[in-house]
Amino acid sequence: DENQPDTLFLDQVEVGETYEMVITNISGLYRYRFGDVIRVVRFHNQCPVVEFLYRQGQLLNVHGEKTSEDVLYKALVETASDWPNVKLVDYTCAESVMLNSRYGNSNASPSQFYLIFIELEGAGTNSHKLTQTQKNR
Repeated sequence: DENQPDTLFLDQVEVGETYEMVITNISGLYRYRFGDVIRVVRFHNQCPVVEFLYRQGQLLNVHGEKTSEDVLYKALVETASDWPNVKLVDYTCAESVMLNSRYGNSNASPSQFYLIFIELEGAGTNSHKLTQTQKNR
């Protein structure tokens, strides 16, 4: 049943599997579904170390295509893996809707795009090469 999936405790999760976070606390939240989807990457002693993947139901939507955060993340990881000695550390994405008023033409169609900021590890002096690679894609 998708509306009420099985609830697992921390000692029941498995490495490599994805889960949605659920919390119960003494302040009145009982089986509150956050919508955060995580993946268990390893265990430290008996505690799972998790990686945040995306927020359930949250979509990027610039031009009606409705792109999930998971799809964007996988595209960024795959792209960063093509760059030598670079690892994707973090990112953020915003929808940008800007009016293309080239030559003062107020009738120009709007130009819509995603504005993506990425944090890379190990880029160092390769940042110029990364920009050129990105332009060639």
